[in-house]
Amino acid sequence: MRLNLRLSFFCLLMVVLSCSAQALTVGQVQGICAEYDTSCRDNPFLQAYVGGGLDMLATLKEQGTLTGIQLCEPSDELFDVDKILDFLSSAKDDAKAKNAMHQVISYLQREGSC
Repeated sequence: MRLNLRLSFFCLLMVVLSCSAQALTVGQVQGICAEYDTSCRDNPFLQAYVGGGLDMLATLKEQGTLTGIQLCEPSDELFDVDKILDFLSSAKDDAKAKNAMHQVISYLQREGSC
């Protein structure tokens, strides 16, 4: 488990530091889930990926610079990493080529819209 955590941290660091890093697609997220020994929810790399995106959205919301997304559900209930990972891992075939963070935003709009 400790090795998985170190490897996941290293992978995340490489993605963050890489100038040519591409966004993850839903299909890539599902592939990572399929390769992981336990639940997709337990993958530290995916938790950090989704959690980092949610932190950024929460910061933008607090600053009032989050435009185009109207969320009425409280952030602590809506920003549930486990539920979002379940949503991404169960996405249909037509969503596999889509940007994973766009799908996260779609989830937030669907679940937390007014």
